[in-house]
Amino acid sequence: MAPEAAKKEGGRAGFALHKDFKDFRPLLDRLDEAHELSAKSGATCLARFNGVRGGDHVLVVGTGVDKHGIDQLGASERLRRLGAAVAHKLHAEKVKEAVVYLDTFLVPAAKLTADATTAAYAFAEGAGLALYKFDRHVSKDPKQKDKKDEHVPTITLVSTDSARVTGYANGVEQAHALLTGAFTCRD
Repeated sequence: MAPEAAKKEGGRAGFALHKDFKDFRPLLDRLDEAHELSAKSGATCLARFNGVRGGDHVLVVGTGVDKHGIDQLGASERLRRLGAAVAHKLHAEKVKEAVVYLDTFLVPAAKLTADATTAAYAFAEGAGLALYKFDRHVSKDPKQKDKKDEHVPTITLVSTDSARVTGYANGVEQAHALLTGAFTCRD
């Protein structure tokens, strides 16, 4: 979702959709009317329902730029922060698996332009770092010892553009290498 004038979209001010996801407009309008939705960068809203594209839930993430329309951070850092926001929300809501259409973040209205490898790398790095938890030396409550470890959601990046799939795979592979090294050093 990206900030954009409503007249271009035919909807309410502040929300634009990726061209492949126009069928989500009624959902966005309902969430907006209930004041549960924000176009601010990193704002998240999890809508629980059945039926849209075979999913049980839809996570809407704001990709907005600042009030002057200026991108102060750069596309990679913004994608890294969006990856972290998505990972935090999925973890907080105890979602086990999620599919992320990374193309939806790369809309011109959001001023996020990055090649597929860079976009996937930044998003995966942000998500991975957000979910990292070191608790080896933390004493656990005896009641908690029997419980299984906290879940970590599985996030799958997909694209509606077949040309980006290889780039996404390369970006995720690079992020995995970096995260493995970072976690090894931290542990």
